Amino acid sequence: MRRHMPPLNHLRAFEAAVRHESFTRAANELHVTQGAVSRHIRHLEEYLGFGLFERFNNNLVVAPEARRFCESLTRAFNEIDRASQVLRHARQRSVIKVHGDTNFMLRWLIPRLPGFQAVQPRIEVQLSSSREAVDFGHDGVDAAIRFGRGQWPGCHADALFPMEMVPVCTPALAERLALAEPQDILRATLYHAYARREEWPRWFRLVSEQPFEPAAEAYLEDATVVLQCVLAGMGIGLTHRHYVLDELQAARLVIPFDVPLRNRSAFYFVCPEQTRHNPAVAAFREWLVQAAQQCDSGHTSQGQVLPRMSLVQGAQEAGNDAGESEWVACAA
Repeated sequence: MRRHMPPLNHLRAFEAAVRHESFTRAANELHVTQGAVSRHIRHLEEYLGFGLFERFNNNLVVAPEARRFCESLTRAFNEIDRASQVLRHARQRSVIKVHGDTNFMLRWLIPRLPGFQAVQPRIEVQLSSSREAVDFGHDGVDAAIRFGRGQWPGCHADALFPMEMVPVCTPALAERLALAEPQDILRATLYHAYARREEWPRWFRLVSEQPFEPAAEAYLEDATVVLQCVLAGMGIGLTHRHYVLDELQAARLVIPFDVPLRNRSAFYFVCPEQTRHNPAVAAFREWLVQAAQQCDSGHTSQGQVLPRMSLVQGAQEAGNDAGESEWVACAA
């Protein structure tokens, strides 16, 4: 469709002159001379067939109908500017910085990050990790993965999944030990992370009334190292279910007794309220929440060689233990 309209430079000069109420300031905005602004407006008047300004006491005053015309031009130019901004941002590569716990990054996020890059190739995610809580005001990050109850002042939080600790071992070890009852686990070497040395006794109280007296125990510095020992078939480890989903799916690990020890806190995607609507942050947040939901809906189908157990009585008793209010039992 052919549009009948004056040249754009004429319109821009007129709109700027009326908005600034000055030919000089309009010229400065448009990076032209005042004479050029005057010529553009004169040519516009010739195109329209009437004058846009009235002379009053040696001053030029915008005619009423010309002012209404200018208001329409201002709205149109603003809309063009907004559309241009949207298009430019859509074509530019955005960068977001995400902070989180090292084990979360290594065991869950990084293996899934190619999925985000496939659907959002123009958003680069830069990761940083530590065991320290993020300070959005000083750390220069856009978002974080935090473990807690979902209440951080000034922040938006989306729940991802709870921490569920389950025993895992290789299928070969499970077969060799003939793990038929929970107490059979005590015949294996049980691997602990130093920071979580109380979790094995807590889990065992869920499944057995016998004393927790394993044949051998090994205490290691990091949960990732514990998992590597378990994958090597050296013993049984208690680990976060979501950290071993791939190994369970590939049958490299099994859960001999699926009675999770669940923490009342959970993992959350967290960002400052003012960052929430940043297009790149919003896209990453949407993908991350969906990925977590897919893991939760699919973890029950992960490979296992031994039957699940439903130990409701033991779960209730463990829930009443003093000093363990952060942990709850969850019969799968």
